Amino acid sequence: MAAGSDYPYLQLLQAAGYASFTLNAAWQIGYADANAAALTAYPAKAMLGQSIFHLFPADWHDQLRASYAALGDGEYVLLQSPLLTAGDLFLWVEQVVLCQGEQWHMLLRDATLQLPSSAENAAAIAITEDITNFQQMQTQLHQQVDQLTMLQKIDMELNRTLDSDYVLALTLDSAVRLSEANAGFIALYADNQLQQLKAIGEYPEGTLRAFLNRRLGVVSRAMRLKLPQLVLDVTHDPDYVPLISRTCSQIVVPLVSREKLVGVLNLETNKPGRFTAQTLEFIRLIITRTAIAIDNAELYQQTIAQLSEMQTLLDRVSKLEQLKTDMIRIAAHDLRNPLTIILSYCGMLQMELKNPSELPQPLENYINPIEHAAQVMRKIILDILSLERIEAAAQSATLQRCDLHPLITQSFADAHSAAQLKAQHYTLHAMPGDAMVIGDPVQLLEAATNLISNAIKYTPDAGQIDVYLELHAERTDWLIFRVMDNGYGVPYKQQARLFQPFFRAQSKETRNIEGSGLGLHLVKNIVERHGGNIIFSSEYGKGSTFGFELPLLRILTV
Repeated sequence: MAAGSDYPYLQLLQAAGYASFTLNAAWQIGYADANAAALTAYPAKAMLGQSIFHLFPADWHDQLRASYAALGDGEYVLLQSPLLTAGDLFLWVEQVVLCQGEQWHMLLRDATLQLPSSAENAAAIAITEDITNFQQMQTQLHQQVDQLTMLQKIDMELNRTLDSDYVLALTLDSAVRLSEANAGFIALYADNQLQQLKAIGEYPEGTLRAFLNRRLGVVSRAMRLKLPQLVLDVTHDPDYVPLISRTCSQIVVPLVSREKLVGVLNLETNKPGRFTAQTLEFIRLIITRTAIAIDNAELYQQTIAQLSEMQTLLDRVSKLEQLKTDMIRIAAHDLRNPLTIILSYCGMLQMELKNPSELPQPLENYINPIEHAAQVMRKIILDILSLERIEAAAQSATLQRCDLHPLITQSFADAHSAAQLKAQHYTLHAMPGDAMVIGDPVQLLEAATNLISNAIKYTPDAGQIDVYLELHAERTDWLIFRVMDNGYGVPYKQQARLFQPFFRAQSKETRNIEGSGLGLHLVKNIVERHGGNIIFSSEYGKGSTFGFELPLLRILTV
């Protein structure tokens, strides 16, 4: 790794022609650059792993080692010493040695135009001689380190908040302090309108906001061009508009995010020479970070607003859903009584006429459709009320031990006559013994009956229906109930919505089959509330399998 890559300020010395070395705690060379090879006449690779002291006369080793070892982390020393090259020649060099944790960085430069007469004469020269250009470089290095440290602190603060008001205050305070300005302000715009304003200094009250709204002065120029402005002498700038007396220099930096102007920073000083190009560059580094932070804050506020809108919409949808449910529930309750009356009178009319087969044809054509339509309505109402009852029972359910074996046997027997009417091959395959689970027997019976009835309804005459109650093949502590048929099957594109309320899969074979679209949704609710899983597979034109699996209740006997 290049010595200067981790510590940018070392690049100043490397650029000035210094040879660069990186040393470990044992003073061994871990890195030597091309300047080092040229200065010492040793190949850079040949020096790796060697002690740095083989480059210096032996009588200098103790002095140099003591000087290096005295350095603390982050400290450096400036030295002069002789250097032994590969040709056994002496060079007089300037040294900059910097301690960074467990590493030392050494930079060397030839400091003489002729060789010392001897090593002894060279040793007589003071090791700690001050050099004016080094002192200047020290000041520059310190300033750069201070600026980098401040940028790091600003980054940390900006990353901790999404509050644009705090971001503006932090940016303005940092820029004023680091530039040593006498006054400054930062403004934030949205939709080309001034939104937020922070100011430090003796700006006339009310004047500043009017100034910004009118887009005057150097500030306006920076915003129009989206380029920073450094005015060293405001008296020579035709665009300058005075806001504070005795201002002599001005820095204006626009805040630009994703090529859009979002704000502007203005700094002013009454000290000639205080603002420099370096000052402007450092302020630009701060403003770049601020623009990103402002953009993040704006995106955050937009996200919060969108989430609020979505929550409001969700609340409205929930209320509409509840209203729909309430209306369906009310309709189901209100329809049940008049429907019962219709069915009762149909039955009484048929009994009154005693022999329905001898009914006049027109009268029979009226009564039978009325009764059929009423029965369909009755089934829909019962499904709705069953769903309501299941949902209400979930709030105060009292589960108990129950045996699925007699429940499935009863459900199978209840539907036997319906299968016979269609001449279907209808078979029960039930495991021997108990099939104990924890649940509500009424609800589980309703779920099984619904699946068996669907299989009969959606399987053509003379079709095959097999009802299974068995142990899970892989998880023997689970029971499986399933109904297999070779009926019409469900088209693939409609399968994902099959268990949604009021959805009915449609195909040319099932178009005239009546139903509410609530049965499978009801079954799914029952099974999931018992901690089970729905079983479903289907292939259009070949048949379907519907069922569920439930955890088996193990009873230990002693």
